[in-house]
Amino acid sequence: MTFYVRQADWISDQAQISAIRQQVFIEEQHVPADLEWDGLDETSLHLLAVTEDGKSIGCARILSDGTIGRMAVLKHWRRQGVARRCCIRPSSCAGSTAG
Repeated sequence: MTFYVRQADWISDQAQISAIRQQVFIEEQHVPADLEWDGLDETSLHLLAVTEDGKSIGCARILSDGTIGRMAVLKHWRRQGVARRCCIRPSSCAGSTAG
């Protein structure tokens, strides 16, 4: 199955992004929730990887200084280029407002 990466809107896509990060960082990697939810999401640019049938499979967050972080891919989709595509996408979002 194919997927694409799009710029996400934190308000409307928060549930999907949060679910991915909860599963990958908090449940799999045992990152404390207070470290994961650091208050920077509302002012950051977000990317969301989505399958052709609409399932959210990965995400990334770009801070205002351009730092890419909080990159997470669901286990079944790892090693299939999802993270790489999220790293390529920010260049086409340059100058976009956080959302």
